[in-house]
Amino acid sequence: MELKSTEKGRFAAFLKDLRTASPLTTLITMGVEQIFAKEEAEKTYRVVVPRIKKELKGGADYGNEDIQEGISLVLGLSPFGAKRRNFKRWYVGSKEKFMSLPDDPDKLSIACWW
Repeated sequence: MELKSTEKGRFAAFLKDLRTASPLTTLITMGVEQIFAKEEAEKTYRVVVPRIKKELKGGADYGNEDIQEGISLVLGLSPFGAKRRNFKRWYVGSKEKFMSLPDDPDKLSIACWW
C-alpha cells in the first residue's frame, strides 16, 4: 500500500495528534513509522544495490569514494542493532561480500534485514 503525498501529510498530522494522547498510541505510531521506514528502505535498496554492483562489475574500485558512499547508504538502510551488525559482517568489507547481496531485499535473511 502506497500513500500519496497528500495522504502522507494527513496521516502524519493524525499521528502527531495521537502522540499527545497516550503512551500506547506513541508505541503504535512508532510501529507505523517503522513500516514506512521499511518500505522506503526497500525502495532505495532496489535501486542502489544493483547500480553499485553494475559499477563494480564494470571495473570500479571497491575503495572508490562514490562506491563507499553508496555502500554506506545501503548499510544505513538495514535496521539498527544486531541486524545491522550482521548485514555489515556478511555483506560489507570486500567486493566479493557486496557482490553476494541479492538485488531484491526480500531475499535477504531476517537476521540482517527488516
